[in-house]
Amino acid sequence: MSYLNKITKEDLQDLFSLIPELQKHSKELMEKTIQTKKYYNSCNDKDKLRDLQELENKWYLSLKNNQPDYSVYSSKYFICDAWCCWLICSRKYIKAIIKNNIIPENTKTILDIGNGIGYSTKAIEEAYPNAEVLGYNLKDTLQWQICNKINCKMTDELIKADVVFCSEYFEHIEEPIKHLLEIINKCNPQMLIIANSFNSTSVGHFLHFKYNNELIPRNKIGKIFNNTLRANNYTMEKYGLWNNRPNIWVKN
Repeated sequence: MSYLNKITKEDLQDLFSLIPELQKHSKELMEKTIQTKKYYNSCNDKDKLRDLQELENKWYLSLKNNQPDYSVYSSKYFICDAWCCWLICSRKYIKAIIKNNIIPENTKTILDIGNGIGYSTKAIEEAYPNAEVLGYNLKDTLQWQICNKINCKMTDELIKADVVFCSEYFEHIEEPIKHLLEIINKCNPQMLIIANSFNSTSVGHFLHFKYNNELIPRNKIGKIFNNTLRANNYTMEKYGLWNNRPNIWVKN
């Protein structure tokens, strides 16, 4: 079965079965994931997401104390969030990319940065069999373990790539402009496919971002981000995508 079609409860159960810790708590995690999906689709009933909310509260308390607690990414409850991100965001973006023939056929390397549970990487791999597709993520997390279990080719280093795909990623980075420039310099992509959610609140999302020794509010960082891409000779191409998501940036 294509990874683009892995959207059912049975598929989610298969995901949990990959990792003993997730399998052990599969019933609880299934319920949490269903509630998380309902919340993201309607922004209601967040009180029912007690464990995920506790994880979110832990994250934002750590920001208040100026000590971002990246251990939240190792929590089993973060997998609930990662599955929903695949279901609601990444999967939709990849389908739009395929439908609109956005990635050139002669593309040799695609890097999926912040690839979560790896389903986006596998879906891209299926759609572009002639390209080398790699996922980039944090090591020593359940996400990395899942990616290995489903045979994603993974890297924890930025490598040269023709196309870079970043779905709901940069809001997790405290210095997104610095990291963007690092990606541009090390990967040298001809195309950047990006969907940012700087203004949304979730586990791992920052409220302010560091740039040029200043703290930039999240509602201001998007403009700086886009201007940085333009300053580095990238142009946003219009493909008629809904709400212009994801953004398609092509090197001049």
